[in-house]
Amino acid sequence: MSPLVIVPFLILLAIIGAMVYGVFVLRKRATEDGPDVGIGTPRRFYFYSISFIALMLLVSGVTLVAMTLLDELFGGPVVRGTTTRLATGLALTIVALPLWGLHWRYVQSKVVAQPSERRSTLRSLYCYVSMGVALGFLAFNGYRVIEWALQVGDFPAFSWAAVLVWVPVWAYHWRIASIDSTEAAFIPRGIGRLYLYLASALGLAMLASGVGFLVYFVLNEGYSTAFEVDLSGAERLWGEAARTALSVSLLGGLIWWAHWIKFASKGMGSVLRWIYLFVATIGGGSIASLIGVGIVIYALLAWLVGAASEAAGSHFEDLPAGIATLVVGVSLWVYHRRKMIDESDDHEMPHVTRIYDLLIAAIGLLVVASTLVTLFDTFFRLISDTSAVMVDSPLEWQERIAIVLTLLLVGSPVWWAHWRRVHIPGLANPEVERPALPRKLYVMGVLCLGLLALVGGASSTLFFFLRDLLDVDLSANTLRDLSTGLSVVLTTLLVIPYHWVIYREDREFEPELPEPLSVPVTKSVLLLTAPGGAELVAQVEGALGYTVTQAHWLDADTFVSSLEEGQVERLRDEVSSASGANVLLIPDADGVRVISYS
Repeated sequence: MSPLVIVPFLILLAIIGAMVYGVFVLRKRATEDGPDVGIGTPRRFYFYSISFIALMLLVSGVTLVAMTLLDELFGGPVVRGTTTRLATGLALTIVALPLWGLHWRYVQSKVVAQPSERRSTLRSLYCYVSMGVALGFLAFNGYRVIEWALQVGDFPAFSWAAVLVWVPVWAYHWRIASIDSTEAAFIPRGIGRLYLYLASALGLAMLASGVGFLVYFVLNEGYSTAFEVDLSGAERLWGEAARTALSVSLLGGLIWWAHWIKFASKGMGSVLRWIYLFVATIGGGSIASLIGVGIVIYALLAWLVGAASEAAGSHFEDLPAGIATLVVGVSLWVYHRRKMIDESDDHEMPHVTRIYDLLIAAIGLLVVASTLVTLFDTFFRLISDTSAVMVDSPLEWQERIAIVLTLLLVGSPVWWAHWRRVHIPGLANPEVERPALPRKLYVMGVLCLGLLALVGGASSTLFFFLRDLLDVDLSANTLRDLSTGLSVVLTTLLVIPYHWVIYREDREFEPELPEPLSVPVTKSVLLLTAPGGAELVAQVEGALGYTVTQAHWLDADTFVSSLEEGQVERLRDEVSSASGANVLLIPDADGVRVISYS
């Protein structure tokens, strides 16, 4: 298996993440930056789109030309470039070079004339997508160049050409993005951070997979020597596969160091950085460690329960792979977990720890649920009419026993240890811990997925039962058909009640919702005012919560009153409860008289 098997999945995730995050950034920038004072979005979209397409065509053409020249110089007499390839490269170069040059020169001139263009999202998108494409080609072809340097395979003319062309492209657009940054030191926003962390993830995946294979080859060499197991030449310590793994790890380490250690070190505190840390710690570290532990435990248990039909040397040949996976997983976990702790302040640390523990607990619970499903399914199949066959061939159910025990030994401690770290603080400080959002999401997520699994399992069970019942064909084979669905039902019936109790207990500590504020009834209020009545007007408007109309009182018996606190509250109630929509307020010796009129 190639160390780069994970790369296509990372590229797919990168594309999806870039699309989602791009929409978010566009909407956020439109709100923060205000009206567009540059060349305008339509023109900007046209020029950057054509520039990008022309750049891709130009690079493709130059790569084909360079590949042909390198093939002729170093490829030897067998591998030769064709005139068709050279003609295609020259045609692409001749057409794309002026197309890219004219459009890019235009946008660069506008940047000089209008510096606000540097903040354009489309400009950032152009730069970082170009860099991302360049990095992808460099990752795919760079390790082949290192392979060739390590004497693996023939001269890779295309890979050399791609590296020689894409390195300047990446460097040029990195320089443009650096100049566009508004900070003295390069601290990219939005799309820039997305590029950095996706590139860091790519480099880390290559580094981890390459190192993992190298550790595997070292352990495999020692295992084969100790137990006299024959290995193919490719699996030797310095075989072609080992040199390929070394090439991948060297290039991946360079990409990861450049983007994570050097470029992304100043972007602490961003949401994308925390997402990267959680994914690397849990996805790359914890899960890989659990897989490695599972491989080792399964090999030992399968041997103990008699599920192995071969000799010990052949049976335990998967141990080097399990140990290598465990070593890489633990290394990833220790480093990134340490980074999470170092980058959390006293206020963030409880939240980060809570989220981490709940995510690991969810993984452990999933493993435990898989264990229960496998256990119930094995039981139902043993008591069905195929049990005789299984007893005659014991390896099948013994392997199932080994699988069940492995999952139980891996999943149960993981779930309990991390759930306990959340549950005990919830008992000690329920007002703070139980209403926490991550805890709510965990409990509600388990209940939601559990109910969905219950519905699916129950539907499957009823289908097989009713089918055989209507066909008058109920037998032990029916139990075999519905064993999987019934196992899912029984598992969810064990998992859901506990989490439902937790949910009910947590609900008791939900903060009480504040009573909805009563909206004051706005009425047309006319207040008779006399000289010196400004204080009365302020009191009335403060009590009612809205402006009143003033009418100057010209009679000889005018009166200016001053309201006390109790009179202010009584005035507000009387105006609100007045029968009409129009209210006349007349100051008198008792305060203010309220008269409703139409």
